[in-house]
Amino acid sequence: MAKKQTFAIVLLVLTLVLGACAPKATPEPAQPAETQAPAPAQTEEALPAETEAPAEPVTIQFFYPVAVDAPIADIIKGYIADFQAENPDITVEPVFSGGYGDTYTAIMTAIDGGAEPPAMAVLLGTALYDLINADAIVPLDDYLNQMPDKDAYLGDFFPAFLENSTYDGKIWSLPFQRSDVVLYYNADLFNDAGLEPPNSWQSWAEAAQALTVKDGDTVTRWGLEYPSGWPYWLFQPLAIGSGQNIVGESDTEVYFDNPDVIEAVQFYIDLSHVYGAMPEGVQGVWGQAPTDFASGQTAMIVHSS
Repeated sequence: MAKKQTFAIVLLVLTLVLGACAPKATPEPAQPAETQAPAPAQTEEALPAETEAPAEPVTIQFFYPVAVDAPIADIIKGYIADFQAENPDITVEPVFSGGYGDTYTAIMTAIDGGAEPPAMAVLLGTALYDLINADAIVPLDDYLNQMPDKDAYLGDFFPAFLENSTYDGKIWSLPFQRSDVVLYYNADLFNDAGLEPPNSWQSWAEAAQALTVKDGDTVTRWGLEYPSGWPYWLFQPLAIGSGQNIVGESDTEVYFDNPDVIEAVQFYIDLSHVYGAMPEGVQGVWGQAPTDFASGQTAMIVHSS
């Protein structure tokens, strides 16, 4: 994705904000021009140029929605170390705050309670409107306009991603990362069963059925798990694949009763009731599906990138 160097990008904005505090070089006193004879006694001594005070050290918090022991936490710490090496007066304290919901709750609780929120946070795009309504963030346009390469900088983002950061003609945030709905499958299980990776709904359902294992009436391995977290988001690709998005261009248009969307819902139901390849009803919590997949309790999962 075009989110490369995203942490450095976000911190670059802070560099612009805090850069005004950095000390400037003191100009050397001007040297007098040579003369044939000393000037008369009324010459005045040049006063030393005023200098700005050194920048005060600044400490900021950066909330990132991941568990503290997750591998990506080490990557974020590496970005912070690189930034602080170039900006020794700025200390960044990472706060690995769990999932998106946990991070959002922590920040909004601080705002509602009158406490100071973190300087930066990675949140879902929809949180933008809550933060604007709470008067908790400011647009970045004034800072971006100070950049000589502003157009090239913003052009490095995919337009659709930057659109999520724009409201009322202003840029309020910068795209950091983007998740996509992904079908993960266990290649070893597919190879052992002589199956090819699915390339249609039918082949997907049949593969899930073939890879489901039972011991009597007890399922010991599901062919597919479709977790219950973010249901509208996980279902949306099915609807689009059937020919109809569930939302329209207007924020007042939804298409849950469209025949193509109904067909997608029926396929989802059939995975359980017809093919017996997926647990019925509301399935496990969001974090359980990757664990089941890694432990071999399911051959496929639909989850986030």
